[in-house]
Amino acid sequence: MGRRMWMVIWIAIPATFFVLGLLDWQPPPLCMWSRFFHIRCPGCGLTHAALDLCRLDFSGAWRHNPLSWVVVPLVGFLYLRWGWRMWHRN
Repeated sequence: MGRRMWMVIWIAIPATFFVLGLLDWQPPPLCMWSRFFHIRCPGCGLTHAALDLCRLDFSGAWRHNPLSWVVVPLVGFLYLRWGWRMWHRN
């Protein structure tokens, strides 16, 4: 794939997640853990917390998963670093 196509994909993924967070979208319960035990797993809580952070609802993010305040910025940083390396590779 060309460099421009990678950049479009690189920008589209977080933009879609951010827009879904602003639209108050909640992902469907696809997690097997939550289907069988009727409670959210840490992964589900992290997804909901990331959507809360997109809406700047910090208390909601803390309620869903307190670790989201560390994990979401870290994943964002790693994503930006990956994009930077993809753009500047020879």
